[in-house]
Amino acid sequence: MKKLAKIVTVAIFLLPAEISAQDFDAGLAAMKSGDFETALSEWVPLAEQGHGLAQHNIATIYLRSEGVEQDIDKSTYWFRAAAEQGLSESQYNLGQIFLHGGPIEATEAVHWFRAAAKQGHSFAQHNLGGMYYFGRGVAQSDMLARMWYEIAFINGDDKGATSMENVGRRMTPEDINAARNHVWTCMESNYENCGD
Repeated sequence: MKKLAKIVTVAIFLLPAEISAQDFDAGLAAMKSGDFETALSEWVPLAEQGHGLAQHNIATIYLRSEGVEQDIDKSTYWFRAAAEQGLSESQYNLGQIFLHGGPIEATEAVHWFRAAAKQGHSFAQHNLGGMYYFGRGVAQSDMLARMWYEIAFINGDDKGATSMENVGRRMTPEDINAARNHVWTCMESNYENCGD
């Protein structure tokens, strides 16, 4: 599970000024000083009230076992709570947890990668391409794999270029052109018309 903790992207978010900003900021300061117990004591009440960034940070602490024993169940619980509020980083992290959880959970990984990908999360877009490339949790599709790899590359994921090249070896030039057309259709529709 330590490997999973390294794979999952960790983003500790800063909160815009809100009523709960003082508690959130106190948790952030505690976390930065290595006092994860205090960070949790500040963030758990906020998270229980639906504060997405606090939920995300709690999940990260449990995943990375920072000051606590690693607890994938708690991490998954809090990432899901934040992901359901639309936090793309939590959606991506939840997808990573499910991706590495085995084939039964591949469909769940696809769900969360897709949710983050449609918000422009380039790593989620790349991983969604990989799910199509290997047919994990979705029907195998070189065209959709290449489309998501190219979108990820356009959005800053350097690995997208290599992945496009790899899947392109299995495609005809016509299929590659069709995938490129899907890229623009998908992006111009703000990720609503992506063929999946």
